[in-house]
Amino acid sequence: MKALMKELLRLTEVRQLTEDVENGVSPVLITGVSPVHRAQVEAALHLKTRRPLVVLCPDEREARRQAGDLRVLTGEEPLVLPARELQWRPMEASRQWENRRLAALYRLGSSPVVVTTPEALVQRCIPPRVLERTVLTLAVGQRWDLGDLARRLAGAGYTRCDQVEGPGQFALRGGILDVFSPGMEQPVRCEFFDDEIDSLGIFDTATQRRVENRREALLLPAAEVLPAWQEGQAEQAALRLEAAVKRLARRQGTQALRELLTADAARLRQGMAPNGPDRCLAAVYPEKTTALDYLPENALVCVEESGRTAEALRGWLWQLKEDVSAGMEAGFLAGELADFAASEQELAARLEKRPTVQLDSLTTGRQLLAPKDLLQLTAKQLSSYGGSLELACTDLTHYLTAGYRVMVLCGGEVRARNLRQMLAERKIPYEMHIFAYGDHGFSTGSRHIANPQNPENPESAVWQGMALGFLNHIFNHDVLVPAPEEVREFCLDMKIGTLLDTPQSAALIQQLLPELAQYVQQEPGSRGISVNDLQFYSNKMFDEEKLAALNEALAKLN
Repeated sequence: MKALMKELLRLTEVRQLTEDVENGVSPVLITGVSPVHRAQVEAALHLKTRRPLVVLCPDEREARRQAGDLRVLTGEEPLVLPARELQWRPMEASRQWENRRLAALYRLGSSPVVVTTPEALVQRCIPPRVLERTVLTLAVGQRWDLGDLARRLAGAGYTRCDQVEGPGQFALRGGILDVFSPGMEQPVRCEFFDDEIDSLGIFDTATQRRVENRREALLLPAAEVLPAWQEGQAEQAALRLEAAVKRLARRQGTQALRELLTADAARLRQGMAPNGPDRCLAAVYPEKTTALDYLPENALVCVEESGRTAEALRGWLWQLKEDVSAGMEAGFLAGELADFAASEQELAARLEKRPTVQLDSLTTGRQLLAPKDLLQLTAKQLSSYGGSLELACTDLTHYLTAGYRVMVLCGGEVRARNLRQMLAERKIPYEMHIFAYGDHGFSTGSRHIANPQNPENPESAVWQGMALGFLNHIFNHDVLVPAPEEVREFCLDMKIGTLLDTPQSAALIQQLLPELAQYVQQEPGSRGISVNDLQFYSNKMFDEEKLAALNEALAKLN
């Protein structure tokens, strides 16, 4: 796919976009791109700028689809950061999404490609310094005081039990510690010899038997609200709740809420988060932190369909406001502790400080950020050929006669060879690239170096990206091949654009072959190929005698 990315970077609009990013012109709006084209442009920018890529999608469905496209295009596994449901009602609830989000937040600063949604980005969360402090790494040979280790786990939100059965639990029996981290598929068992970890292994919760040995294990915190993450923090959080209770005493109808917050303060002093822990989130972490605080400083942010993304954010914030109002009326949420997300204005202000690209299919004027540069990319997404190679070859002929270069990526070697046979039957020049590693596909070449008698000629390919990538893989260093020299003598092998831009040759074309000038006006892309190539690709569009007369007249200009 790197060959495709390199060709995309040759497009004028993509080159300008890259220059804007590198020169600090932000935000930039590029229009005319469908979902697959947005992923291609994002991958090309990631390859060129070598910056971490953060893609902001309107919803989770779009995020999952773009993550799949970026996985193929970049060769890297994207990190999908989900939002989670806030829990402020006094009831037990599943922590599955909270655990997934914690695992994603921990990897957010080091992931090369991140895909997320606006609500996941603005949602209030555990501060980075707290997450960093509450993560534990256990390794064979480490020394731990078991009492201190148990207190660290409890401070990280783990619940002590007799037997580990689910994430967020730990059990300590003599010199054996069982712990189930939210970031793991199965729990880990640590066996101590005195105060040293003698062995580590993954075990099955059903049989309690070890299934795999490990040298180390990473233990993420089991919750976002951690009142006892550091000594003295639980007391300070309880004092903040009690201060809120005193202020609520001046208002009528707040008795139930005051009693609930007083009980919450008592639980916090014991180092435990209450049921519905998010209603204490602002008391435990007074500074408002979002996923934006986890992003690398040099990250490139790409906002997809910025108008829809902005509308999705407004809708989510409106619903959050309604839920908070309902919680306050029901008497289990204090208004001064109910700031659970950054606003749209706060998000925009943070994004404007970073290199940001907005990618839209249409120019609507409803972007999340006011653009400082506007680029238009002419791209269209073709419908599926449904296995019809005949239709694919017809389209290839159309694009070649219009002056395009074409790259075809095949799903496998069998499909590639079937297409090769049909291209040869139609006398469409091509070069075929099927390697043991890397990209498979075709690239169209000049008729002088690729023809039905010699269709496979990667050494002299006009489109050399995939061939060079293969050679680089084999020899483990860059292989440089000089670009073909441009024809400088007046003849039918000279580029049509050069002939039309030169007054003497342009006059000859108007006199001897005016239909060529008319065709170029309709298909300006054909300026980049020669008259001979156009004649070959179009199955002899022009009269051969007229071409011979034009070629003879052009030769006299040399």
